[in-house]
Amino acid sequence: MTRAGVLLCCSLLAGAALGCRGKPQPAPAAATLLGGERGLDHVGIVVLDLASARRTFHDRLGFGGLEDGKLPNGIQNTNYYFEDSTYLETLNAWDTEKARWTVDFLARGEGASFFVLSTASVEGTASFLAGRGVKSQPPVPGTIQTGRDQGPPVERWRTMFLEPASPSLATFFFIAYAQPQRDRDLEKLETARRSGKIFKHPNTALGIKGVWLAVPDLDAALKELTPVGLASVARFEEPRLGAVGAILEAGQGKLLVVAPATGDGAVAELLRRRGGAGLLGVSIEVAQLSVARGFVMRAVGAPVPTARGALGASVLVPPSTAHGAWLELFQP
Repeated sequence: MTRAGVLLCCSLLAGAALGCRGKPQPAPAAATLLGGERGLDHVGIVVLDLASARRTFHDRLGFGGLEDGKLPNGIQNTNYYFEDSTYLETLNAWDTEKARWTVDFLARGEGASFFVLSTASVEGTASFLAGRGVKSQPPVPGTIQTGRDQGPPVERWRTMFLEPASPSLATFFFIAYAQPQRDRDLEKLETARRSGKIFKHPNTALGIKGVWLAVPDLDAALKELTPVGLASVARFEEPRLGAVGAILEAGQGKLLVVAPATGDGAVAELLRRRGGAGLLGVSIEVAQLSVARGFVMRAVGAPVPTARGALGASVLVPPSTAHGAWLELFQP
């Protein structure tokens, strides 16, 4: 693909993810958690240095579709966009006073910090949650400045956080992108995907399909997450991470809630390091696992076995390589 084509597709992906321009419009109370939107939208990995993270994710692991941005809340980021409109966000603070939470997070090391669920309307989702006894905070407008933007920033989305009763509920929040532009961008994105003109990642990545939430007690966590509207669909074991877990529906993605099966596995270690529940990592679907595995082995500098995971055959990128997060690249 030509450089112009790459830039066009990256812009299209970013537009679909960020809702482009236009103020989000409130919608009536939703009958469901997501109101028909796509659900699992993006995952944030807090890193010490964005340039170093770019060398890891882009140069070594083969992720493309990247764009840098700066937010008025003190965050700066590099996003890696996928053809299903999901994206991986690497971030830290350009203003440590405004984004003090990133400094506090990094005091315990780099890693996955949060995931986001897209919803048709944060107001509708708040109404749905209130009916289930779950409290939420008032919506907050958001914007971002990228190299493509001219003029003053405009509102591009609204986010909404829960009133968390536990660390598990503090690991995610909701976002509603600008309408009607969001729907138009998703239609254009699907047309580009079907035509084969969408940007392709060298490692054949297609999109984020799962996010891993580590908890001390699996059944207790499920009791906290069920009222939110994330239904449990299956149980599984993951010996590579020393974990037992449950898969919850998260729109077009999955939330994989995992607890320690042993005292010395990756899940137990994450819980100790974070001092409680926290995000372990992310599962990204690839079109060709053999190609993705080649990138992983070069990045790790050692052979990497393929094994059967909860979502399909997969390889794991350890946190020592992926800035504190586990990355699972899988093929269903």
